[in-house]
Amino acid sequence: MAKNWAIAVGINQYDYLQPLNYAKRDAELIQQFLRTEAGFDRIFFFSDDSPDIGGKSTRPTRANLRRVFLELFNQPFMGAGDNFWFFFSGHGMRHAERDYLMPLDGNPADIEETAIPINFVTERLRRCGADNVVLILDACRSLAQKGGEGIGRQTAEEARQQGVISIFSCSPQEYSYEIEALQQGAFTTALLEGLGVRGQCATVERLNQYLNHRVPEIVRQHKSARQTPYIIAEPINKSHLILVPRYATLTDIATLKNDAYQAEVNRNIELAEQLWIRVNAAASGKDMDAVKALQRIERLRSTQANSDSPKRKSWQLFPGQDKSVEHQELPSAIPNDKSPNPKKVRFKPFTTQLVSLLQIQPVFEVIGIIILAVGLTFFFQDTLRVNRVDSSNKTPLISTGKTSPSTPVPIVTNIFSQNIRLEVKLKERKVYVYRGDILQAKYQVAIGRKGWETPTGSFQVRNMQRDPSYLHFLTGKVFAPGYDNPLKKRWIGFWTDGRNEIGFCGTDQPNLIGEAVSHGSLRMLNEDVVKLYEVVKIGTPVIVKN
Repeated sequence: MAKNWAIAVGINQYDYLQPLNYAKRDAELIQQFLRTEAGFDRIFFFSDDSPDIGGKSTRPTRANLRRVFLELFNQPFMGAGDNFWFFFSGHGMRHAERDYLMPLDGNPADIEETAIPINFVTERLRRCGADNVVLILDACRSLAQKGGEGIGRQTAEEARQQGVISIFSCSPQEYSYEIEALQQGAFTTALLEGLGVRGQCATVERLNQYLNHRVPEIVRQHKSARQTPYIIAEPINKSHLILVPRYATLTDIATLKNDAYQAEVNRNIELAEQLWIRVNAAASGKDMDAVKALQRIERLRSTQANSDSPKRKSWQLFPGQDKSVEHQELPSAIPNDKSPNPKKVRFKPFTTQLVSLLQIQPVFEVIGIIILAVGLTFFFQDTLRVNRVDSSNKTPLISTGKTSPSTPVPIVTNIFSQNIRLEVKLKERKVYVYRGDILQAKYQVAIGRKGWETPTGSFQVRNMQRDPSYLHFLTGKVFAPGYDNPLKKRWIGFWTDGRNEIGFCGTDQPNLIGEAVSHGSLRMLNEDVVKLYEVVKIGTPVIVKN
């Protein structure tokens, strides 16, 4: 089970700075939310009058805060799937191009010796070992710097480098307001709303959208001023992380799955494991894709560990040549347990026997290599025939339509590098074909109608068929390849819920291209989908945007 720990600091009474009214209350409310609503296990709380713990003071002085950072974060104590949050409500100051948090005894006349650099905080937080570290700062309040730049610029850069999700109450040139009518800070009011039942912002991305709308609204109502919060979440998959699992939607989980699959494809095993753990946590441990993926990763680690051991020399290319080829399995694609390929299963014993023959009879090595090349040629031709569609009884049936609009489950295939990618812009009703950063072509499409919207997100081509057969997902009617088939000549699938698919296809109603009329799929002119079919392959990225 994941660990969820936090530090919450709220300072009202400063020794050398103007007092604040509601910073302590903000920290208390954050602490209460994390414990009762977000299910955090342990929260370290520091405020003006917080009680001693174990004989040690919890007043937020520089010495006390540094002691916690130095002792608690001396070595990793958390792991993949764990969360550590740091919330600070108080004064913040910028000095000599560096951002500082002002503790209770922080002196603006001697910032370097009495304040705490924020980069020190982020560096220590990263040491805890949790892959999700969240830094929340409601700290741009110092009147001593009115008219100057507040904290944020340096901290934002540090956040990008450290991979820490950083949430700022306002922009560097703005002031973070306390609202007397609310008995809270404007930012913390909106933050608790967004994370709670009012906003139900399960992910970083949705929380950012909520704060960008709600904080300025609160400040305009009570202060007639401007306050613009912002979030730094890099790399981009950080914005998909689920902060509050209880409010996670199927779309949130599916997006996180996409990131996890992609991490596996990129052989970033550590990241893939972290993301799959979070998928499973958001699904209350009941997501079988996540369970299988974690088992897959564990097997891969075992395979890698075994491959690190000394290997025997299996056979030489030519007699007398020193260079040897070591027998080892090639990295495989991410398995699709639902649709194993029996032809590939038969291929492995054939190659094993051939290699064994070459080991026994070195004199026939050259002939063996030729035989192997011929065998590979027939194998790959056979593999291509598996993906090719004809009118025989073995033709797979395509059933389009989105039975569950918010549950895209992409099937990701490990492929050799390619530069082609597709970007679909639903508002424009167009698909753009890029090779690298260069636009190659664009085509008009029809998109999903209301109630059957085309799913947005990052996917990959998972199914390609010429002259596909079609099973109507509502009526059950089967259309054989040919003139009457609604999909016409090509099918390029990129989304599935395990039963139905969504993808690019032709149409028997070309007059509706550009409209929102489908059950989720992207209809194209028949000549256009034929052209698109020729430039994509299994694994081609498909990005669908609003």
